[in-house]
Amino acid sequence: MVVMAGGRDVRLPSVAALYKEGVAQRVLLTNDGIFAGWSTKYDRNLYLVEWAREDLLEMGVPEDAIVSLSYTASGTIHDALNTLDYVRAHPEIRSLLVVTTDYHTRRTLWTFGLVFEGEGTQIGICPVPDLSQSWWRRVQVTYLEFLKYVYYRLRY
Repeated sequence: MVVMAGGRDVRLPSVAALYKEGVAQRVLLTNDGIFAGWSTKYDRNLYLVEWAREDLLEMGVPEDAIVSLSYTASGTIHDALNTLDYVRAHPEIRSLLVVTTDYHTRRTLWTFGLVFEGEGTQIGICPVPDLSQSWWRRVQVTYLEFLKYVYYRLRY
């Protein structure tokens, strides 16, 4: 299972539930390189990917099942490319379930399909709705995501 960076509050509970249901043996965390808040446990600021790891551990996902992918740059295309590097190093992986927020699914699925074309890896998508957003914020986010999707289709 691959978890797209961002939206920890929304995405990670679904990821933990899916893991516990046996949907995947590993949880791959994409890394957006964003430095975040202070951790008293580690006595330093953690990256968002490190906070995601901590959240999953608290939700009962075992440490050896969580993999933090490398960071090269922020963006869905880079997340897909970093995931491809990991999958190529682990040829036993034949399928991926990519977990992201519902408005992000079209671009995510298209990007992973493009990057994994010819690799023989099945790509699935798990949309998680963000019910905490107001209707106006959802309109804004959906519009922005539409623009990003058009950009990706033209750029890649």
